Amino acid sequence: MKQIELAEALPEHVVRLKYVSGESVEVDFTSLINQGGIFSRLQDEAYFQQVTVGEDGRYIEWPEGLDFCADALLERAGARV
Repeated sequence: MKQIELAEALPEHVVRLKYVSGESVEVDFTSLINQGGIFSRLQDEAYFQQVTVGEDGRYIEWPEGLDFCADALLERAGARV
């Protein structure tokens, strides 16, 4: 199981992730945001900047329970989420 140690929101709906293993990747959330629904909140830049690393580095999260698994994010790195 992968663990994230740092999550940094970048411009244009990208999050840079640094894993405990030393891997560093960027994940683009644009296509997910374009799907709408609960993910449309990520379009708000102020909200998007609030990304944090969840418990034990197993996920990243935003306020109100929006989260994404560390393993799945690593698999999707370089692709649109």
